[in-house]
Amino acid sequence: MSTEPKFTPGPWRDNPDGKHHELVGDGMWFAKLRWTVTGPRNSADARLIAAAPDLYAALRNIYEGNLGDEPWQANYDKIRAVARAALSKATAVGHSNLQGAA
Repeated sequence: MSTEPKFTPGPWRDNPDGKHHELVGDGMWFAKLRWTVTGPRNSADARLIAAAPDLYAALRNIYEGNLGDEPWQANYDKIRAVARAALSKATAVGHSNLQGAA
C-alpha cells in the first residue's frame, strides 16, 4: 500500500458518558455516538468502532508481510498474535479467551 490512511490516527478509545459514546483519537474526541435504541450491543459496537485503527494496522501488516524476514509459514504464530491482539481490543475478550487462541 503506497499511501497513508486519511482517517484520524489511532489508537482510538471509547469514552462512554452514560448516554453517548465519545470516540477519542489523536488527543481529541472526533465522534459522538448516540444510539437510537439503547441496549447491550451499544458498548460492543462502540468498542468495535474504536478498534478500527488496530484492526486496520493488523491487516496492513499481514498484507505487507511486516512480520519478519522469514516466509509467512515461519511467522504463523506472530500473524496469529497480531490478529488476536486486534480482535481482543475489538471484542473486549482476553487474548486467551478468543476461540481458537493458542
